[in-house]
Amino acid sequence: HRGLSKLFLGRMDYVIAQSRESLLLLQKIAPHVKRELIIGPYFDAPVIKTVSKTHAQKKLGLKGNVLLFFGFVRPYKGLMTLIEAMPNILSHTPVTLLIAGEFWQGKEAYVARARELKVEHALQIHDHFIPADHVNHYFAAADVVVVPYEAISQSAIIPTAFMHGVPVIATQVGGNSDWIDSEKNGILVPPKNPNALAEAVVHFYTHKLEHPFRRGVKQRVRGMRWDHAKENILLGRT
Repeated sequence: HRGLSKLFLGRMDYVIAQSRESLLLLQKIAPHVKRELIIGPYFDAPVIKTVSKTHAQKKLGLKGNVLLFFGFVRPYKGLMTLIEAMPNILSHTPVTLLIAGEFWQGKEAYVARARELKVEHALQIHDHFIPADHVNHYFAAADVVVVPYEAISQSAIIPTAFMHGVPVIATQVGGNSDWIDSEKNGILVPPKNPNALAEAVVHFYTHKLEHPFRRGVKQRVRGMRWDHAKENILLGRT
C-alpha cells in the first residue's frame, strides 16, 4: 500500500491532510508535494440537540452507567482490549458496555472472551447497522464513548461523539490526539493496554468527570468551526 500511496500522491500538486500523523506520513512518502493541515470536519451549527439520557436509555433497555463502543467492529478497533478491561472496571464501578455496530468477522470470539472473563452480563450487543435516525439515541444514552483503536489515521467516531456532546476515552494513536485534550474533553491512553484503559474509565467515574468533560467538548466544537483561514488553505491561497 505504501508504494501505491507514494505513486498516487507523487502525482498531486497539493494535498490537504486531516491529521498531524497523516501530514507527517505525507512528508515522508511525497516530500516534494505541497501540503497543509486542516483538522475536520467542522461544525457551523451548535452541538446537536439529542434526546434526554433517560429517554435514550429507556428506549435501548439500559440504566445506570453506560460506555459506548460504536461503529463497524474490526480487529484493529480494539474492542477485545476493552472487553479485557471490563473485569477491572466492574471491580470499581457498575457499568454497561453498549456495543453498537456490525462485526467484520462475527461476534463469537468477543462473546467467548467476555464469558471467559465473567463479564458477559455487563455487555449489551447490537450487532447490526445503526440507521442514521437511531444514532442519536446511542450517543445520548452514553456517559462516555470509548475508542480503543490499535492503529488508525483518524476516526469519524470522535467527531461524531463530540457532535452529540459526549466525551471520549481513546487510545493515543493516529489523529485521536488532534481532537482530545486529555482531562479536558476526554482521556488518552496507550493502545493495546487493558489496564490503562480500565484505569481511565474508573478515573472518569470516580472523579465525576462527565459534566466537566461535556463542557470541554462544547468548547472544542466551537473552536472547530469553518473560517476564512481554513477556506484559504482549502483553496491553496496560503
